[in-house]
Amino acid sequence: MASNINWIIATLTFAVIIQSGMALRCWTCTSDRSPECGDPMNITEHQRNFQTRDCEATSSASMYGSSVQSICKKMVTRENGRTVIRRSCEIPTQEEKNIQNGPCPPNAAVGSHIIVESCHVCSSDLCNSAISIAGNKFIQMFIAGLITFQIFAKNI
Repeated sequence: MASNINWIIATLTFAVIIQSGMALRCWTCTSDRSPECGDPMNITEHQRNFQTRDCEATSSASMYGSSVQSICKKMVTRENGRTVIRRSCEIPTQEEKNIQNGPCPPNAAVGSHIIVESCHVCSSDLCNSAISIAGNKFIQMFIAGLITFQIFAKNI
């Protein structure tokens, strides 16, 4: 009986790890077109279906031929005196590609009439709804693996 429970737990842990490797989902909206995109977000389940995007479609090959993972981005700008919040799914720039969860590089490209008040990139599902404090996927996978190891180590 204990062996069956161990296999069930191991299978569930594996499913969590596999799920974390699936395509990234990001919010995609701007507060000037959709007021519910502002801060804080006011999204119903119906709106969630239309304002989230599977970012796998935006992944592309880099100039070196390797795959580039998309990122979610939340940018708060001041445009002609108005605050505009943009939530998007993007291919990271060279400066952004190593950021898992943190502020955008200081040289975010915008127009001359636009002032960037804040910018944040992240790489977990729907993380661009607000500043994310979620842990790194590597840490989540490590903990899941450690739990699985502990379960099987007790039976050896």
